[in-house]
Amino acid sequence: MSSVPGEAGAAQSGARYGEVFDRGYQHYEGRREGRAHAVRALTLYSVRGALGIKKRWTAKIIPIFIYAASFLPVAVIIGIRAFVGPVAEGFNYSSLYVALSPLLAAVAVAVPLASPGPAFYRARRVGLNGREFTMFKFRTMHVHGGGAPITAEDDPRVFPLGRWLRKLKVDELPQLFNVLRGDMSIVGPRPEDPDIVARHYTDAYRETLAVKPGLTSPGSVYYYAVGEETLQHGDAVDAYVERLLPVKIALDRVYVREASVPYDVSLILRTASVILARAAGRRRFPDPPELRRAREVYGFL
Repeated sequence: MSSVPGEAGAAQSGARYGEVFDRGYQHYEGRREGRAHAVRALTLYSVRGALGIKKRWTAKIIPIFIYAASFLPVAVIIGIRAFVGPVAEGFNYSSLYVALSPLLAAVAVAVPLASPGPAFYRARRVGLNGREFTMFKFRTMHVHGGGAPITAEDDPRVFPLGRWLRKLKVDELPQLFNVLRGDMSIVGPRPEDPDIVARHYTDAYRETLAVKPGLTSPGSVYYYAVGEETLQHGDAVDAYVERLLPVKIALDRVYVREASVPYDVSLILRTASVILARAAGRRRFPDPPELRRAREVYGFL
């Protein structure tokens, strides 16, 4: 079909975009997820229109590949630091913001549309040597959700777009700002809530506080791949502390003792592969290699 030239074409295109948004909103009129549904519909329509894609399923997988590509700058930067050595110590991670800025900007606009409130969420976490800091995330819950610091898979506080952001771990990307500030590293044990640290961390657990916390770690990949879906809303904190925290900490203690640049790169690639596998619908994953070492080499479990 030939395009319509000039102002008539622009008007027709604008009308089509408006119809897509209106259909999405009216279909869920009176429900909070109406706006999220409308934004998703408009986004997919835009992608399909810009790239000339006719099949809907093709457009849906494009954001997944874009997100996968966002891991490449991280791996490249860590590789540079590994091979260049001391010369790269002055290298900062600000270029990651440049590489990821389109994705960050799109999410920052979409979150308030999906659920009224700010785009970002600030959480207190415990970092290096037990020092508390403010960690940044994209907001994935309704503003007045309140409740426990641990989120179950069926948690009603999470709005639909937020569930998608959590599934692809896009909500964690603002923590690159924490990396720039020196609070966190790309790879390191995930920082915990101060209350959980104060009430449940033993001296052995505090070994993970001897290094900077990170965006990803063996424990956090395990929690994302295996543990998160086992939590149920209502008893999420107790189940997390009793069943998941000991394993998560044990895996991260293995990382603390064996950390190296090649290990960091392998964890980044493992994180990306697990996220993409879950996005594609995979539910079962093999035990992480650190689990056997935690049991047989270090006796953590």
